[in-house]
Amino acid sequence: ASVLALSGSFSQLVDYVAFADWIFFGLTAAGLFVYRFRDRKLGIAAPRGAFRAPGYPWTPGLFVAAALFVVASSIAANPRNALIGAGLLTLGVPAYLYWSRTR
Repeated sequence: ASVLALSGSFSQLVDYVAFADWIFFGLTAAGLFVYRFRDRKLGIAAPRGAFRAPGYPWTPGLFVAAALFVVASSIAANPRNALIGAGLLTLGVPAYLYWSRTR
């Protein structure tokens, strides 16, 4: 983080973070579809309040589409910063694997 803060401008750092953020925002909303599908497949009746979203499936679907649009726009507007942001995301994979194995 210190190297990034010293090596780039504020707008570059925002580009890196925004690219990664919107990927995970979209995946979070898409997770609602996964939970609903899994529960329906297992025959689990969701209790009132569990995995609820107003306007389901339209509102989460629109949000996922908007997240895809933001990510695609980020790639189109500045592919170099998007590639660096993707690289920063992949740098976290070894740390995740290390800590998930130590459990």
